[in-house]
Amino acid sequence: MSLAAVLTIGVFALGLVFNAANGALGEIAKNRNGRLAERTFAAAESENREGVYQFLKSPASYPEGHHVLPAVSMNGADANEITLDVDWPYVEARGRSDNGKTEHKNLRRITVFPEGAAFDYALYSNGDMDITGNADVTGNIAANENLSIENAAASVEGNLYVGENYDPHGNANVEGEVSLETVTPPPSIDTAPYRIEAETSGALFGTPATLENYLKNRTRHAVVYGDFTNPANIQNTNLTGTLITTGDVKLNGGTFTASPDHAALIVGGNLDLAGGVVINGLVLVNGSEVSGTGNATINGSLLSTSGGPLNVTGSIVVNYVPYDWMELTGLNTVSSEPPKLLNWVNE
Repeated sequence: MSLAAVLTIGVFALGLVFNAANGALGEIAKNRNGRLAERTFAAAESENREGVYQFLKSPASYPEGHHVLPAVSMNGADANEITLDVDWPYVEARGRSDNGKTEHKNLRRITVFPEGAAFDYALYSNGDMDITGNADVTGNIAANENLSIENAAASVEGNLYVGENYDPHGNANVEGEVSLETVTPPPSIDTAPYRIEAETSGALFGTPATLENYLKNRTRHAVVYGDFTNPANIQNTNLTGTLITTGDVKLNGGTFTASPDHAALIVGGNLDLAGGVVINGLVLVNGSEVSGTGNATINGSLLSTSGGPLNVTGSIVVNYVPYDWMELTGLNTVSSEPPKLLNWVNE
């Protein structure tokens, strides 16, 4: 074999060695980068969890606003960070880790007031809900126990959240998904502040007749409180404020619009809507039945928090309209539930 051939073979073999070495170095670098990415992810997750822990341990130490906490993860030269953004009832905890090559940011969003989720539904019942009429609902529906939609003429443009059983035997038109899960505990509304407002303005009534005479065919701006057990029949009223009755009430025509930070209607008994009445805002019902005729409309949401069954019957339209419930007058903001994780995101 000539010297030239030997040299050629040697150079070729040396090239193979270099290629193999370069491939191995590339794989090592790739593995190293993978380990760095795993380390920064773990560090970011550690910081994120620490942020949640610190808030839950001492929530009073973190008023509303942005907070930067000392990092705790021990991972060499990495730049780590913990931040909390508090906007009651929501808390966003972020953990960040950056080693100069890879960066991870993990976010947990929690609520310290799970009861607030009830205000996100067009219809909500803390117990059973039975829709027997031709209700037309735009928005999600939640029943913490059983839900039945018995009328094929009923229409729901939204999702259904059911704690126990869903009975669709009415073949209603439901344009959404059904989730079987316990939804949320009910919020508690204290009517005492409303009563004080009504009494101060001369709108506290002890009989149905006096309440009916005050509102019939009138336009009022007031918090109106009817403290009696007999049913009331209110006709053609345009009220801006709040109407509260401790017993059953029928609203025949007119418009009821909630004033800022107030519910539109709080009913201690059953609610009967007729004559094309329109309600704008939150409706709370403690009775077992809400009935509607003549295209009665609620633009807001209808909540039944008593835990008993709720029957929605007749012709009624409910259009969910979001509202600022966090400042709602009378809302008990002390939760009976532990904080709830809403979502986790690797940003």
